[in-house]
Order: sequence, then structure tokens, then C-alpha cells
Amino acid sequence: MSLQNIDVRMAVSDSGLTYKEIAEKMGIHRCSLSRLMRTPLNPKDKARIMSAIKGKDDVKIALYREAEKHKAAIAKIEKRIARIEEEAE
Repeated sequence: MSLQNIDVRMAVSDSGLTYKEIAEKMGIHRCSLSRLMRTPLNPKDKARIMSAIKGKDDVKIALYREAEKHKAAIAKIEKRIARIEEEAE
């Protein structure tokens, strides 16, 4: 079984906070947070958890960096598609 949300789990570990403390900051029960962490998080839930861990400014920076990673991956995929289409012609 592979763990989901490794980046969030690492942020929790690095913060020194417990799941209970993070859940309280989010206004949910610890079990609800644990249940959320079992599957890939949607961006809204991820942002809520990261806000509880770090703070709004750090979350904005983290989300910006993640978006940049996705942009780079998309650019690579688009280049591969273009190369494949050129070879097919």
C-alpha cells in the first residue's frame, strides 16, 4: 500500500504538530483529518490542511511552487506530443 499525500504528511512531520492539533485548527475531528489523508487530497482540502500547519503566506508559496512544477510537466508533455505528431507526418 502506498501512502497518499506524502508532501502533506512531510509538512505535518516537519511542523511538530499532531493530527489532533491540526484538526482542531481546521475545526474538524482528528478522525476526519485521518480519513481525508487516506486518498489524494483535492486542492481545497490540501490548502486547508497546509494553512493549519503553516500559515496563509507559506501556503500561497507552497501552492505557487506546486503549480510551477505542474506547468513544467505540462510543457514537457506538450513537447513530446509535438515530437510524436511530427514523426507521424
